Amino acid sequence: MINLPVYSATLAPQFNLDNDNAVSAINITIKVYTSAAKAGQPLVMLPLNVGTTPTLRYDGEALSASDAAGPLALTIRDTAEANSERYWCPARNPQGEIVLRCTAVPRETDAKTPSGPRIDLRMDQGGVIGLGSGFLPYPAGTDKWEFRIDWQVPVSAPAGTQVVCSLGDGLCSRDTGSPDNVLATAVFAVGPLQRYPAWETTQGNQASSQRFGMYWMGTLPYNVNRLGPLVDSIFRSIAGFFGDNSEPFRVFIRKVWTGHGGTGGYRSFLLEYYDGVTDEQTEDSLIDLLAHETVHEYPLMIPERNEDVWYNEGVANYYGVIAPYVGGAVDRKYLVKALNDQAQAYYTSTTVNLSYQYVLDHYWDDFSVTKTPYNRGFIFLAQQQGRINRATGGRKSIDDIVRVLYQYRFRGQEHSVDDFYQILTDFIGESIVQKDREAMENGHLIVPLEDCFAKYGLRLVRKDAEQFEPGFDLKSLRNLKITGRQSTWYGMRAVQQVLHRSAKAISPSEFYDAVREACKPRFSEARVVRNHRPVALGISGGVDSMALAFLCSQLRKKRTELMIADNRLQTFRGFVVDHMLREGSYEEAFNVSRAVRKLGVTCEVHQASWTRELGPDVDRNNLPNLESAARRVRYRRLGRLCAYRHISSLMLAHHEDDQYETVLMRLMAGHRNRALRGMRKAAAIPECEGLHGAFDSGWVDDQRRQRPNNQLTRIQRKYLMHDLQLSIGSLEDTEAFSSQQLDNLLLDDDLPGMDDWSFGSMPVEDGGVSVYRPLLEFSKDRLIATCLENDVPWFEDHTNKDPTLTTRNSIRHMYRSCELPRALQKPRIIALSKEWQRRAAAQDAEAKRLVQRMTLHNFEPHAGTLVVQFPKLSVSRPSRYSRTTERYQRRRSYMRLMAALAIQRVIALVSPELQAPPVANLQNVVSRLFPALSEANGKNDSAPKGFNIAGLHFMPIESTPQTVNRRGQSHQRTWYISRQPYPASMPLPQLRVSYWSAGRPGKRWARRDHWRWSTWLPWYFWDNRYWIRLTHRLPYRVVVMPFLIEHAKQFRESLSPQNRDRLASVLKEIAPGKVRYTLPAIYSEEYLDLDNIVPRKGYPVPEGQYTEGVRLPKRERSKPQPLAPVDPSKMRLLALPTLDVQIPGLEKWLLYETRHQRADRNTLRAMADYSKGSFSSSRTFQAGKMSSSKRRRRS
Repeated sequence: MINLPVYSATLAPQFNLDNDNAVSAINITIKVYTSAAKAGQPLVMLPLNVGTTPTLRYDGEALSASDAAGPLALTIRDTAEANSERYWCPARNPQGEIVLRCTAVPRETDAKTPSGPRIDLRMDQGGVIGLGSGFLPYPAGTDKWEFRIDWQVPVSAPAGTQVVCSLGDGLCSRDTGSPDNVLATAVFAVGPLQRYPAWETTQGNQASSQRFGMYWMGTLPYNVNRLGPLVDSIFRSIAGFFGDNSEPFRVFIRKVWTGHGGTGGYRSFLLEYYDGVTDEQTEDSLIDLLAHETVHEYPLMIPERNEDVWYNEGVANYYGVIAPYVGGAVDRKYLVKALNDQAQAYYTSTTVNLSYQYVLDHYWDDFSVTKTPYNRGFIFLAQQQGRINRATGGRKSIDDIVRVLYQYRFRGQEHSVDDFYQILTDFIGESIVQKDREAMENGHLIVPLEDCFAKYGLRLVRKDAEQFEPGFDLKSLRNLKITGRQSTWYGMRAVQQVLHRSAKAISPSEFYDAVREACKPRFSEARVVRNHRPVALGISGGVDSMALAFLCSQLRKKRTELMIADNRLQTFRGFVVDHMLREGSYEEAFNVSRAVRKLGVTCEVHQASWTRELGPDVDRNNLPNLESAARRVRYRRLGRLCAYRHISSLMLAHHEDDQYETVLMRLMAGHRNRALRGMRKAAAIPECEGLHGAFDSGWVDDQRRQRPNNQLTRIQRKYLMHDLQLSIGSLEDTEAFSSQQLDNLLLDDDLPGMDDWSFGSMPVEDGGVSVYRPLLEFSKDRLIATCLENDVPWFEDHTNKDPTLTTRNSIRHMYRSCELPRALQKPRIIALSKEWQRRAAAQDAEAKRLVQRMTLHNFEPHAGTLVVQFPKLSVSRPSRYSRTTERYQRRRSYMRLMAALAIQRVIALVSPELQAPPVANLQNVVSRLFPALSEANGKNDSAPKGFNIAGLHFMPIESTPQTVNRRGQSHQRTWYISRQPYPASMPLPQLRVSYWSAGRPGKRWARRDHWRWSTWLPWYFWDNRYWIRLTHRLPYRVVVMPFLIEHAKQFRESLSPQNRDRLASVLKEIAPGKVRYTLPAIYSEEYLDLDNIVPRKGYPVPEGQYTEGVRLPKRERSKPQPLAPVDPSKMRLLALPTLDVQIPGLEKWLLYETRHQRADRNTLRAMADYSKGSFSSSRTFQAGKMSSSKRRRRS
């Protein structure tokens, strides 16, 4: 165990009986126990002044000494520095204990006394308060000592006299440490002291066990009961930030003639106030002062060198703002204001460009540079926080460096700013550190990265601020005298950047207008009759979705008459999807949901269904495309939730910054033209293909409800039924086609049985879930401002900051950390996006006009076919222009683009592909359908030929001029569009139902009531053309595949003679040639006879693999067993569902329902507009007994 030298001081206050018993002086007796004292070497010391504040000099014999040998002469040695120090040195080698004696007389002050550094011993309302460096000689050097402070209060002291110092309450206190850190900065007070919290004992002068205390004399201008807990909270926040959970802290308050401020001490803070100070004026400034000085307790360098002052003061400024917020002592509004004040002080300072060496040289004699290390240190630390965050992906921060250096101080280990730079180099690299260090020391403007405070939910944004520039030379500023002609150079100039939350919160009226603009009705011809369908909100917990939730809650309160798409505004329902990708994600999602509910919005938490959407064999943690996979899983979960609750509108919180990133990503990926529109304000929900009710479906179910959400008026319904007949016969005039073409297509009116054949009209789906993005016009800064202004919390996902995790993160990291060319910066990219949105809207309007020039002769949803007559398009070319002129080529290219966009609309009506082919892939199609726009300029005399595109087959049909003279058009060719025959190299589309009805062999086979019906199985999007669902009680699985030619004969033979004729008629009428073999057909997995059903023994085990006595699998429900491949040779064709043709008696065993994929009603209506009215046909099939292709279960 090391024996420390001991410094024991006894302080005996003296009272002036002629001055209301006020403390007049303090008699000091110091005992020093050390073996290191030598003749001529400094024993104790005091600064002669700190800044402009003088200390007690103890000239001559005012400080006496003695030891075991008797009186000990002391010599005085003063340094010649600006902040000079006085050392007392023994004239001989001391022997044994050294005793020093002196009397400290408080400094007399008046209204003219400068405030200066607040370290002197002063009288205050009957007592005295001051720092040790102002009156108490302390050991020289930085070695560790043991300190003992004892008070001797005379019995004659006035009642209520209390004593306290930074080392502790009461008459005795002990501590250890460096003298310049402990004694020099400790505050000592004696007199009629009051305390918050109140003194623990009535005796006073006893040590207090309370960690925090506030001391003063007289009457304070502050509300102590409010100020005390606030100061305590700030201290505990800062102490906790640096890991100090045990050391006490004391605040001393004294009254002065003028000035308001404070200074930090050893585990304490000295605050000064004057009569003009009010409680309201000082709270914020008091927080700033206290927080700054409290931080000084922790990360100061040892020893404190002038060159380290930017770090010491910069850290105090930085964490004086950050630490109280992290600890919960102050709110976000205070944080933003304090950060802005710090940045404003730096960027608007007249000394912002001074070199650091100049600041050090004139720190004490030039008042204009005094605050420069404070402000520059703060901005420099903020800059390095941003660099560390990006270099380490958020894993490290400036906090880690400061805490390491604090540990050096805690252990008494010497360190300097060089140690700071060394650790910083390990984080971000030597070249960056060297560059930033030179910029800081040479006075170059420091510009932090915009996300340096992202961990606190803040971003830096540029804002011009006025800076006063007097134009006086530095010498004039120092001397306070204007010299020379430079005195005429004055004015204001703008600085480059200020940390400022200049963004304005989004007002309810702005959001109302944005919602109206984004959420327009989808079915304008219908009127909304339901008013209780909610609007869904996609909530992630980020600032964007929390701002959306808040704005929606306000909208619901103030704009109840608003229509959101086809929903009358009634209520909002938030959905939080937990991706389960990191530990604690569900708890975070629950907290997000709870925060949303506090805003008045119903909110639910749902976990992502990775296995359901991606398969059981996919490990989500090892996916190379995790971002895309998570997006798909999230959207499909939202789609299922909306479909289940019959919600058709989903609001998302994509904002302007997201739009910028999206367009920038597309540019980098090589996309051009219309792809640069970015995200649309309204669109169908993505990634939900095949989900009924979410993906382009749900309209039919809505119309069948007793109270549909959208209901057509009687006149509107009559118009639509007439205008959108879903089963059109042939042409208005059957002679429009040549007899040869009709024979080839097997289209014939004189077919047996056609007069009495009828079947249900095929419903065509529509609807689905639409996503709306009302915040696309607002920047993220405005969303942050909205949350801050309304105290809306949000939750940061730190994975969004890792540039190695996702492509979008990489893009975000790139444009935030690099100075991009102006053409790639946000304003230019957003302007580019808006320009392409405008162009695309104009192009779509032109393409719509071209569609209106087309003639739809037939749309047959039962077979998925179209008969379309395309108009003649040509580019008029004036004689003075040649074919190769630039104007002609531009016009032809534009017309080809319009033709391609129109063809996309036609293809989308019946194509099995989910997305229409891009314009670039339709150039050959344009040349075939509009030969006048081709390079050959329509001069090709060869007959048009059929071709395939987007899973469709286009077949030309020659028409005669008499019947196509529409709007003055010349003779044009008509095209028959159908599903492309399935290629042999590709698997056939297949739905294999997992359910079969498992009965028990024996007598009970004959009782059909023992065969269990399945529930209606979910809708399945077969071949991306037909929605099919069914229920059955067959003993085999049911398979939906295309109509196979090898099953046609047996299927016809199973029908009655009359039905065989009808089947032949309808196939020749609506599914001629190979088109019939693209129709869906329902099969039994193995052959069965409906009149005598006896299932194969051992099913579902494949035939030949069943062993007698082995227990068979139970009937499959939602989790199918591994299936053997389908053997088409063993199947039996049961029905053609789109034609409502089935084997006799099937309705007792199987029921089905079919619907055609969504066909855009506006496109159909535009193409069907004949000159005499809407289209019609001489061969329109009326709805029969089995309407909607659904056979109901019979009892």
